[in-house]
Amino acid sequence: MCLIIQELSFLIEDKQRVNNIEIINHNPAIDTCYLIWDKYMEIPRTYTDVLLKVSLLNVEEQGIENTLVHQNPWEHNGSLFQKLKELGFKKAFIVLGGVHWKFTDIITYAQELDLDVTVAGYFYNSGFMRQLTIVNIDKLIETLSIHGNQNRGIYFGDCINNNDYKILDKSLKLFQGYYHPEEDINECEKFLKWINGEGEYEHEDIDYLRKYVGKI
Repeated sequence: MCLIIQELSFLIEDKQRVNNIEIINHNPAIDTCYLIWDKYMEIPRTYTDVLLKVSLLNVEEQGIENTLVHQNPWEHNGSLFQKLKELGFKKAFIVLGGVHWKFTDIITYAQELDLDVTVAGYFYNSGFMRQLTIVNIDKLIETLSIHGNQNRGIYFGDCINNNDYKILDKSLKLFQGYYHPEEDINECEKFLKWINGEGEYEHEDIDYLRKYVGKI
């Protein structure tokens, strides 16, 4: 996680360590942080590292403020969120590594959202889609203390059962792209060569990645 940020340090001009958490484009006047979840996808980290780099490059391109990266924000019963609260953050916009934005409308929306429930996002099957959720940090800490880890089979399942959620307006612009390497596991090596500019690769979800070929 930190190694990836160090590799891209020449691109990330504004990063600070606050309360032992490295924050990119820190702006204490904004009470929402942008948390990139560098989730383990049951494939070699080499492949998901590429997607994390894309998200970090996107942060720099778009000037997304209060960005941090964590491989497992749910470990130790979500103790990370207590630290974020101590830093003054009231909400966290959680996205998976690889999520990429062409416009930042939804990030501004997340910052301005008056969130009076634990989580807001979009349903996928019976739970929330993990690619993006917005959480009320105070309420999440309370939910974790009562129900435990919300990254179980059904993402935020306890919040769903207790009607403690909000569905985001579908008119909001979603991410420009998100490639699922774990769904194309037999092609991961081919994908890695392609993104490094060393071969050909085609997939319906990689258009947003083309501008990074040979640059990661």
